[in-house]
Amino acid sequence: MKNVRQPIRTRSLALAACLICALGLAHAQDEPGPAGVSSAQLVAFTQKLQAAVAAGQPATVADLVSFPLRVNEEHRKPRYVSRARFVASYSKVFTPHVRAVVVAQDPQTLFQNASGAMFGNGEVWLAGVCSNTACTHSKVLVTAVNLSAR
Repeated sequence: MKNVRQPIRTRSLALAACLICALGLAHAQDEPGPAGVSSAQLVAFTQKLQAAVAAGQPATVADLVSFPLRVNEEHRKPRYVSRARFVASYSKVFTPHVRAVVVAQDPQTLFQNASGAMFGNGEVWLAGVCSNTACTHSKVLVTAVNLSAR
């Protein structure tokens, strides 16, 4: 005789497994990702950066950057920009294209790897930067800007 309850029990177990996975994913968002930064930290930082870029506030954007900032351009050696130079030449580092990428980025969909998190196709990179030599505290900052021929 065939057990009619088996499919219901199997579905219940599958549903329970899905719920456990969902709860685990929700908890995992608070844990550091591959770059040592949690999803919550990335979302909060992204929103701050987007607001400053959208408002056209170079000094506020500079507060969210790790200096010297690495700026990469096609077919050139990387250059490292100081805070003063960044603020003075903001539009040359955060070009119209870079600004558009930053503002358009969905904070929930930042790509992450061991190097950090990136906006768009790698135009801007973020990472957790140690605040002290023991690295007991870090904060999310912009670490690189990649300029293309656009």
